[in-house]
Amino acid sequence: MLPVFFQTATLFFDFAVFLSHFVFYKKVNKYLFFLTNLIFLGGAVFILLFFRILDVYDYYLTNLLIFIALPMIVLVEMLDRNYPYLSKNIILKSVVSLRLLILIYIAAVHSRMKYEPRDPFVQKSILVDKKNQ
Repeated sequence: MLPVFFQTATLFFDFAVFLSHFVFYKKVNKYLFFLTNLIFLGGAVFILLFFRILDVYDYYLTNLLIFIALPMIVLVEMLDRNYPYLSKNIILKSVVSLRLLILIYIAAVHSRMKYEPRDPFVQKSILVDKKNQ
C-alpha cells in the first residue's frame, strides 16, 4: 500500500537514508537518531499488529507517514551541522526543490486519479497513459 502514497524509488531512497544514519552514527544528532529508530520500531510493530486491516482500511497507514519525513529531517540536520557549505549551495537547493515539486505533482495526480479520474488535471497529466483511459 505504501507505493500508493509515494513512488517506490522515493521509498527506497528514504530507507537508504535511514540506514545511512547507522553508518554516520557519530555525526547524527543522538536525540533524532533515537527518535527515528523508535518510530521505525513502532511502525514495524504497528504493521505486525494490524496487517490484516491495512489492505482494507488504507487510511491507517497515514500514522506511518512520519517515518517518511523523519529520516530526511535527520539527514538535513546532520548535513547542515557538519557540512555547512552544502546548505549554501544554490545548485543543490535547486535540485532538491525541483525533486520536491515533482513529487508533489505526482502525488496530486495519483490522489486525484483515485477519487476523480475524469478531473481535467488528471486528463492533461503527462503521467496518465492516454490509451488506458
